[in-house]
Amino acid sequence: TYVVMTDDFADSGKAYAATSGSESAFSYTTDGGITWNQVGLIDTGINIIIDLAISPNYSQDNTLFMLTWGGEHSLWRSLNDGTSWERVFTSALANVDSISLVELPPQYGNGSQVVFLAGISNGNSAIWKSTDDGQSFNSLRTIPPPIDTRAVISDTTLFIGSHDGSDGLVYRTTNSGLSYSSAVAGNQPLSSIVLSPDYNEDETILVGNSDGWVYWSDDNGASFEPLPPDATSPPLTGEIAVAFDPKFSSNSTVYAASDTGGKGVYRFTIGTDTEWENIDSPAGAMLRQLRVSADGTLYATNS
Repeated sequence: TYVVMTDDFADSGKAYAATSGSESAFSYTTDGGITWNQVGLIDTGINIIIDLAISPNYSQDNTLFMLTWGGEHSLWRSLNDGTSWERVFTSALANVDSISLVELPPQYGNGSQVVFLAGISNGNSAIWKSTDDGQSFNSLRTIPPPIDTRAVISDTTLFIGSHDGSDGLVYRTTNSGLSYSSAVAGNQPLSSIVLSPDYNEDETILVGNSDGWVYWSDDNGASFEPLPPDATSPPLTGEIAVAFDPKFSSNSTVYAASDTGGKGVYRFTIGTDTEWENIDSPAGAMLRQLRVSADGTLYATNS
């Protein structure tokens, strides 16, 4: 390892390091060596893009976080619209087995620089939190079962979807993982959690699972019931992604997409409908993600 400090290191804290071997790189620090970012000649591979987190204020700050895998998991940050990237975290570090999720709070960029990661540490489920825009991460106390999905509400509050072998569980923490409450949502692993567009007012949450079920809560995750409420068998098939209509507060409409080939996208109006309505079935499509824009346009990814 070679290290070079700038002439004004005592004031600027800037230095550069070159390392060799697996996952080595040319790195720099601006805080006197407390944290280092890899910016060039990075000895890693990228085979898969696992997750992407876009700043809520992207039009102003052009910030992206991207999670990749290529032998090791890597978290990359771009502050310039993806023109350049620096690696800020990796599973090559001690006590980091793997990283599966990256998420930013809705408040990110408005005085908040919080970034959440989920993965595995020493064989156990783990959540890492950064309060300095990904420069450093601390491991939070987490739940024993695996972390399958999540929804971040604020710098300290998040929902986690999991399965303990018997039940689908939605965990909620309001203190960055110091304590959790939980509620049962069916008996299968959960695949998606989304918050109502007016969550701060209606405290409504939608959950999809891996076996054709959709559940909702209007009491901030204290309890969940299926949609339709009287369903005794899975109303849909496969792993389900869910989404709220942007006008949910007035039309009570939600959407679901199935990863079963050709099943497509469904719509349901809570309090009115008794079954899910199929509104589109792209031939052979296996849909895994579902998003709705502010103007009501539906977007789905095909795996």
